Amino acid sequence: MAEQARRAYLDWQKADADAREAESRLKAAWVAYDKGGPAPSESLIAQVSRARAIANDRLTMAVLALGAASRRDKA
Repeated sequence: MAEQARRAYLDWQKADADAREAESRLKAAWVAYDKGGPAPSESLIAQVSRARAIANDRLTMAVLALGAASRRDKA
């Protein structure tokens, strides 16, 4: 089960990196908006929201998998 926990952790890392990249694009869009550009698109905002939700879900799964692996190691 340690391998399952490792896989869950790596899945979270990838999802978090994807979410951070999307958040960076949104931040850049807001900076451009502050300088007179168009507001960020609804599509970009939705993409960022989805990416962060996926990352949060993967983090929950990783924490649960790591906890389960830890309990098995103690048994």
